[in-house]
Amino acid sequence: MADGLPGNHVFMLHQDADGVMWIGTNNGLARRDGDKFVVTTTEHGLFSNHVFSMVTGAGGDQWIGSFGGVAHLKASK
Repeated sequence: MADGLPGNHVFMLHQDADGVMWIGTNNGLARRDGDKFVVTTTEHGLFSNHVFSMVTGAGGDQWIGSFGGVAHLKASK
């Protein structure tokens, strides 16, 4: 996509405790990093690229809901 998002359809927006913005789309999860997006897809462990929910857990871990199930991203602190 022209703006760096992995998909045209946005299903969710989530701001974590560190102020990082996450965007769930029809083609993966994007994390805003400065002026670009870092994308996570099934190639990185998601069960589906249709990401519709996200919760930040204890210690900054992310729980990602998709049409294929729930994935867990460990915090990189």
